[in-house]
Amino acid sequence: MVLYTAGMAPDDEMAARLDAALDLADLAVEMVELRVRRERPELSDQEVQRLVAAWRRERPGAASGDAEGRLVAWPRAPQNAG
Repeated sequence: MVLYTAGMAPDDEMAARLDAALDLADLAVEMVELRVRRERPELSDQEVQRLVAAWRRERPGAASGDAEGRLVAWPRAPQNAG
């Protein structure tokens, strides 16, 4: 996948980047499903989907919302400007 954003308006560029990120997330899920099917060919479609769903919940970073940095309370309290 090649992402060309040069010369795009900022909103269009952000939309293109989001589309690329979502495409990559879909690809990751597809790759996990293919790996499960290759490693466990005896599983039914329903069992494969159950394992893929478990991977989505438990993969590295999932518990932290896939964010970098330290965890903070949400919603965040307004910061004092003084």
